[in-house]
Amino acid sequence: MSASAPATLEITNNIALIRMDDGKANAINFEMIAALNATLDTAEAEAKAIVLAGRDGRFSGGFDLNAFASLGADGVYKLLDAGAELLLRLYGNKLPVVAACTGHAIAMGVFILNACDTRVGTAGEYKIGANEAITGMNLPIFAMELSRDRLNPTHLTRATIQGFIYDPKARSRRAISIF
Repeated sequence: MSASAPATLEITNNIALIRMDDGKANAINFEMIAALNATLDTAEAEAKAIVLAGRDGRFSGGFDLNAFASLGADGVYKLLDAGAELLLRLYGNKLPVVAACTGHAIAMGVFILNACDTRVGTAGEYKIGANEAITGMNLPIFAMELSRDRLNPTHLTRATIQGFIYDPKARSRRAISIF
């Protein structure tokens, strides 16, 4: 997929399929957020439900760390705010939003999953989790509150504070659900 279209939309039978594919990690930067918002605008006007997916093997690697490194403090805060607004839009959407986790979902990628009403995933050797704690970053309040709302309370500390990284195969052997 070209860098000019990191998210695309296809509507079939009133179901909007929004697919993220920047050809790399599906990093969340201003360009991806703008593309997602544009596809959401159309989906909300023309569909009755939304499916949000990545490409095979990659849902989203989270915020674009290269953008963070080059934006300066004000730019980083603006990107965090734009990301939080995207999560709120997904979380409070008037349409049902299903996340189709097609692969790795790390950091902001996992919060996008949690912002959706329902999450389904494909089997594979994928990593899913909020790695901020193990990389020395603090979780923004919006990420912590979303996690508190969506995660099983018995996994909240492990998933957010300890930065445990889950995988679909191991999760399927657990008797308890994190989502």
